[in-house]
Amino acid sequence: MKHRLSSIIVILLFLAAIFSGERSYKNARHIIVSDLNQALSSTLASSQDEIITPDTVALMRDKLTLPVLKDSTYIAYCLPGDKPKGICSDIMHLEDAAIRGYADVSMASVFGLADKRLPAAFSLVAVLWLIGSAMLTRRKLMAPALQLTPMQRQLLDLFEAAPEGELSKEEICRTLWPGKPVTDDAMYSLIRHLKASLEGSGYEIETRRGFGYRLKKR
Repeated sequence: MKHRLSSIIVILLFLAAIFSGERSYKNARHIIVSDLNQALSSTLASSQDEIITPDTVALMRDKLTLPVLKDSTYIAYCLPGDKPKGICSDIMHLEDAAIRGYADVSMASVFGLADKRLPAAFSLVAVLWLIGSAMLTRRKLMAPALQLTPMQRQLLDLFEAAPEGELSKEEICRTLWPGKPVTDDAMYSLIRHLKASLEGSGYEIETRRGFGYRLKKR
């Protein structure tokens, strides 16, 4: 159950990294489109050209704020019904002609503009969680198998689930013998046998005088 839960957590963390990375990529595309829009709009407002010329393109490139677009942007006419390919500006008009500004950039260039902190954080946590889970699994496989009775196993599970591994005598009696009278000898016998079973496991049960018991590493 714990192994399955750990696997689910790792998968969710990697999915979060993928989705946040995709969102960052889309935000980067939006930034590029916004820069194309402002540059083309400003170019059309200040240019006297009636058609697209090299000077028109040069002027638009000069008005771009993103360095990655400076050498890769061009302007093209739009025909009715044309579907834009790649990253482009909104349709604008030069005289009576519809035009768009296009950014001929690679996916890597777009991702280079994206905010990669959140995807990187999710990925790092997923990797660390995966490493930690693998180390814990390896440690459990290397640990000697404990030969426990059902009652001893139930008591050990209680210790592992308890805060700081501490249990009072009352908690032990109430959980293991619910609604039944139990002698101190029965509980002491169970504790004593569990202590013996834990020999060589790297754990021991410590008596907390006036309170109960604590499971701790040797």
